[in-house]
Amino acid sequence: MKECPRCKKATLQDDNVLNSISHEDRNVYICSKCGDMESLVKLGASVPKDEILMTEEFQSWLKSRKKK
Repeated sequence: MKECPRCKKATLQDDNVLNSISHEDRNVYICSKCGDMESLVKLGASVPKDEILMTEEFQSWLKSRKKK
């Protein structure tokens, strides 16, 4: 089982249909909770600060991944 690349806590389901596709990169699967949070952050909803920081770290990870 793979680890969620956004939160690094949850494990992704073996069947990708049960995971979420990231809004940041449509080729990356994240856990369902992170998918919900990503949507809320993108909408500008009030979310805990750690969720915003997690989104920023994930965006940095995606950028570094694309450079390779």
